[in-house]
Amino acid sequence: MIETDFADIPYVGVLVASLVNMVLGMVWFSMPLFGRPWMALTHPGKTQEDLAKGPKTGYVVALLASLVTALFLAYLLLLLQAETVLDAFRVAVTLWVGFIATAYAQTYIFGGKPLKLYLIDSTYYLVLLLGQALILVLWPFAF
Repeated sequence: MIETDFADIPYVGVLVASLVNMVLGMVWFSMPLFGRPWMALTHPGKTQEDLAKGPKTGYVVALLASLVTALFLAYLLLLLQAETVLDAFRVAVTLWVGFIATAYAQTYIFGGKPLKLYLIDSTYYLVLLLGQALILVLWPFAF
Protein backbone atom coordinates (compact mmCIF):
# COMPACT_ATOMS: atom_id res chain seq x y z
CA MET A 1 0.00 0.00 0.00
CA ILE A 2 1.25 3.47 -0.84
CA GLU A 3 2.00 5.50 2.24
CA THR A 4 1.29 9.16 2.74
CA ASP A 5 0.29 11.20 5.71
CA PHE A 6 -1.74 14.25 6.48
CA ALA A 7 1.38 16.44 6.62
CA ASP A 8 1.56 16.25 2.80
CA ILE A 9 -1.91 17.73 2.31
CA PRO A 10 -2.11 21.30 0.93
CA TYR A 11 -4.29 22.72 3.71
CA VAL A 12 -4.83 26.10 2.07
CA GLY A 13 -5.98 24.24 -1.05
CA VAL A 14 -8.36 22.21 1.13
CA LEU A 15 -9.79 25.40 2.60
CA VAL A 16 -10.29 26.91 -0.87
CA ALA A 17 -11.80 23.66 -2.17
CA SER A 18 -14.22 23.56 0.76
CA LEU A 19 -15.43 27.08 -0.02
CA VAL A 20 -16.45 25.81 -3.47
CA ASN A 21 -19.36 24.12 -1.69
CA MET A 22 -20.73 27.45 -0.51
CA VAL A 23 -20.28 29.21 -3.85
CA LEU A 24 -21.60 26.29 -5.88
CA GLY A 25 -24.57 25.95 -3.51
CA MET A 26 -25.50 29.62 -3.97
CA VAL A 27 -25.43 29.19 -7.76
CA TRP A 28 -26.87 25.66 -8.04
CA PHE A 29 -29.81 26.32 -5.73
CA SER A 30 -30.49 29.84 -7.02
CA MET A 31 -33.93 30.46 -8.46
CA PRO A 32 -32.73 30.81 -12.07
CA LEU A 33 -31.03 27.40 -11.92
CA PHE A 34 -32.47 24.64 -9.69
CA GLY A 35 -33.79 26.62 -6.73
CA ARG A 36 -37.39 26.80 -7.88
CA PRO A 37 -37.90 23.06 -8.54
CA TRP A 38 -35.82 22.13 -5.48
CA MET A 39 -37.97 24.38 -3.25
CA ALA A 40 -41.17 22.95 -4.70
CA LEU A 41 -39.98 19.39 -4.08
CA THR A 42 -38.44 19.84 -0.62
CA HIS A 43 -40.50 22.63 0.95
CA PRO A 44 -43.89 22.76 -0.79
CA GLY A 45 -45.83 25.93 -0.07
CA LYS A 46 -42.85 27.76 1.46
CA THR A 47 -40.93 30.69 0.05
CA GLN A 48 -37.26 31.63 0.19
CA GLU A 49 -38.18 34.20 2.80
CA ASP A 50 -39.78 31.51 4.96
CA LEU A 51 -36.61 29.45 4.87
CA ALA A 52 -34.37 32.48 5.46
CA LYS A 53 -36.12 33.05 8.81
CA GLY A 54 -34.98 29.64 10.06
CA PRO A 55 -31.76 28.80 11.90
CA LYS A 56 -28.47 29.23 10.07
CA THR A 57 -26.94 26.02 11.43
CA GLY A 58 -27.29 24.41 8.01
CA TYR A 59 -24.59 26.68 6.64
CA VAL A 60 -22.20 25.80 9.46
CA VAL A 61 -22.84 22.07 8.98
CA ALA A 62 -22.42 22.42 5.20
CA LEU A 63 -19.10 24.21 5.60
CA LEU A 64 -17.77 21.67 8.12
CA ALA A 65 -18.89 18.74 5.98
CA SER A 66 -17.29 20.34 2.94
CA LEU A 67 -14.02 20.78 4.86
CA VAL A 68 -14.02 17.09 5.73
CA THR A 69 -14.85 16.13 2.14
CA ALA A 70 -12.09 18.32 0.72
CA LEU A 71 -9.59 17.05 3.29
CA PHE A 72 -10.24 13.39 2.52
CA LEU A 73 -10.41 14.04 -1.21
CA ALA A 74 -6.96 15.68 -0.99
CA TYR A 75 -5.69 12.70 0.98
CA LEU A 76 -7.11 10.26 -1.54
CA LEU A 77 -5.66 12.20 -4.47
CA LEU A 78 -2.26 12.01 -2.76
CA LEU A 79 -2.66 8.35 -1.96
CA LEU A 80 -3.65 7.52 -5.54
CA GLN A 81 -0.90 9.78 -6.89
CA ALA A 82 -3.37 11.75 -9.00
CA GLU A 83 -1.29 14.40 -10.72
CA THR A 84 -3.37 15.50 -13.69
CA VAL A 85 -6.81 16.99 -14.11
CA LEU A 86 -7.95 13.77 -15.78
CA ASP A 87 -6.66 11.74 -12.80
CA ALA A 88 -8.51 14.04 -10.39
CA PHE A 89 -11.72 13.84 -12.41
CA ARG A 90 -11.52 10.05 -12.53
CA VAL A 91 -11.21 9.92 -8.74
CA ALA A 92 -14.10 12.38 -8.29
CA VAL A 93 -16.43 10.52 -10.67
CA THR A 94 -15.50 7.16 -9.13
CA LEU A 95 -16.27 8.46 -5.64
CA TRP A 96 -19.55 9.96 -6.83
CA VAL A 97 -20.73 6.80 -8.61
CA GLY A 98 -19.50 4.43 -5.91
CA PHE A 99 -20.71 6.30 -2.86
CA ILE A 100 -22.90 9.33 -3.48
CA ALA A 101 -25.10 8.44 -6.45
CA THR A 102 -25.72 4.95 -5.11
CA ALA A 103 -26.40 6.02 -1.52
CA TYR A 104 -28.74 8.77 -2.69
CA ALA A 105 -30.53 6.32 -5.01
CA GLN A 106 -31.33 4.03 -2.09
CA THR A 107 -32.37 6.86 0.20
CA TYR A 108 -34.55 8.55 -2.39
CA ILE A 109 -36.27 5.40 -3.67
CA PHE A 110 -37.14 4.13 -0.20
CA GLY A 111 -38.06 7.64 0.92
CA GLY A 112 -40.47 7.98 -1.97
CA LYS A 113 -38.69 11.08 -3.24
CA PRO A 114 -39.06 12.07 -6.90
CA LEU A 115 -36.41 11.36 -9.53
CA LYS A 116 -36.13 15.06 -10.28
CA LEU A 117 -35.03 15.77 -6.70
CA TYR A 118 -32.53 12.90 -6.83
CA LEU A 119 -31.02 14.33 -10.00
CA ILE A 120 -30.79 17.88 -8.61
CA ASP A 121 -29.23 16.77 -5.33
CA SER A 122 -26.91 14.00 -6.49
CA THR A 123 -25.63 15.87 -9.55
CA TYR A 124 -24.78 18.80 -7.28
CA TYR A 125 -22.31 16.53 -5.48
CA LEU A 126 -20.79 15.35 -8.76
CA VAL A 127 -20.11 18.95 -9.77
CA LEU A 128 -18.83 19.72 -6.25
CA LEU A 129 -16.39 16.79 -6.25
CA LEU A 130 -15.17 17.70 -9.74
CA GLY A 131 -14.61 21.30 -8.65
CA GLN A 132 -12.83 20.34 -5.45
CA ALA A 133 -10.66 17.77 -7.23
CA LEU A 134 -9.73 20.34 -9.87
CA ILE A 135 -8.64 22.87 -7.25
CA LEU A 136 -6.70 20.29 -5.26
CA VAL A 137 -4.82 18.83 -8.21
CA LEU A 138 -3.96 22.27 -9.60
CA TRP A 139 -3.13 23.89 -6.27
CA PRO A 140 0.32 25.49 -6.62
CA PHE A 141 1.81 23.64 -3.68
CA ALA A 142 -0.07 20.40 -4.13
CA PHE A 143 1.31 17.09 -5.23
